[in-house]
Amino acid sequence: RLAKLRLAKAKGLGTAEASALLCVAAVQLALGDTGQAADLAGRALAALREAGEPEGTLRHARATRLLANVRIVEERPGEGLTVCQECLTACVEAGDGAAEAVARLAVADTQLALGRPREAMKEAALAADVAKGAKDQRGAVAALQALAAANLRFGSSGGPRKAAQAAEEALALARALGDAKEESEALLKLSKVRLAKQELEAAYSQCEQAVAAAQRSGCRRTQALVQREMAALMLGARAEMETAVEVAEEAIRLSSEIGDALG
Repeated sequence: RLAKLRLAKAKGLGTAEASALLCVAAVQLALGDTGQAADLAGRALAALREAGEPEGTLRHARATRLLANVRIVEERPGEGLTVCQECLTACVEAGDGAAEAVARLAVADTQLALGRPREAMKEAALAADVAKGAKDQRGAVAALQALAAANLRFGSSGGPRKAAQAAEEALALARALGDAKEESEALLKLSKVRLAKQELEAAYSQCEQAVAAAQRSGCRRTQALVQREMAALMLGARAEMETAVEVAEEAIRLSSEIGDALG
């Protein structure tokens, strides 16, 4: 990703540079470096402005969502809500469905972080519909994952059932796309749903499937995340404690390898 960034910068390709900056920013955010992630996302937006790209595009929406998630990690979600809503307005006016879906997800992320699961569910559901209409299957997967997370947080009796429906649809789409990383994350969501319903065996089974999918993806960050969740599940259920410790140690090893201090 850094090599692509240097190449785009050297050639003066503003939009390509912005895309590369966003990729590196996403990695930095995953590693917990919010300052660097915010700086890179800001540089991406500046590169887009210099390239003359109008607001309301997919790259603008992605940069806005990334900045919103930086504020969420920093526990300052309220600072990002207005920016996300302005971005959404621009995307709707531009008529770019894929960009609108991402902008709606940025709003949903922020609303959920502010403790407003009902508003988050509304935006995530709209994002899923818009992404499907734009034939953006990956966008639909992301929106369905967000919808599942919001339903889990809602606290109503129907929350786990609706979360399971969204996660199962995300899982089916991820498998159709052959995206093992998204498949792993959808299985992890389903595992959390089963755990919320006290279905421990089913939760453990889907967590194991998530680990297998994460390994197929080759993404060590996803592998570490799933291993952490599996260890937490086993420790919480007080099941196979020795194995739980081994799983946690593997998560620590993977996190250390990729420089993820928070992990």
